[in-house]
Amino acid sequence: MSALHPVTATNRRAHLRVSLAARARLSFDGRAATVQMRDLSMGGLGSVEPPAFAPGSPVDVELELDGERVVAPGEIVPRDGGFGVRFTRLDQAALTRILDAVARASA
Repeated sequence: MSALHPVTATNRRAHLRVSLAARARLSFDGRAATVQMRDLSMGGLGSVEPPAFAPGSPVDVELELDGERVVAPGEIVPRDGGFGVRFTRLDQAALTRILDAVARASA
């Protein structure tokens, strides 16, 4: 189960981020890692853990939002205190679920 809350720190990112206490499964080249997420936006997610894969690695992301499975491709990016995943393509179902979760948490 996840808990969504707006991130209140100054944010220069293009997308509104919300805090997210949930796990995500990342897979790349036959390997997989489950990581603790710290936030989510329409552009990607952040993790509090050390990078599971090298920066620039393409990954498939699986997470659960409001009981619904979301799958999206992304790319590992470096980030202070952990790493991030930048979504590279969101299908309509993933886009809708992420947008709904972010909008509810930021209201």
